[in-house]
Amino acid sequence: FVSYFRFLLFRFRVDRWYWGSVLMVRSFMIALVPILNPNSGNGQVVMLTAVVSTCLVLQCYVMPWKTTNLNKMDTLVLYMLVLLTGAAGVFTEPEEETEGFLTFMVLAFAITSFILAAV
Repeated sequence: FVSYFRFLLFRFRVDRWYWGSVLMVRSFMIALVPILNPNSGNGQVVMLTAVVSTCLVLQCYVMPWKTTNLNKMDTLVLYMLVLLTGAAGVFTEPEEETEGFLTFMVLAFAITSFILAAV
């Protein structure tokens, strides 16, 4: 089993062998964002922020990579992706209900900042 699926397992700690599947699901969910909501820029920003923030929380909780530096780098990359997505949300077309969008973006930024500070 291990020799056949080494490409999924070799990068992670032995007790976190399943993280390759989580990365594939994360990539699939990110690819689905423009398909599920093609006409709403704010909707895409919210969905992408939700996916990446969820993965950031999981990453900080599980710490699956073999070395500490890889865990910190992945956390930093996910945090920067949340920031970049939030900054891109400023340039989307305004829609009728932007209050919920702004509330979600501020909340996502606050939660991810708290998690990054805790790490």
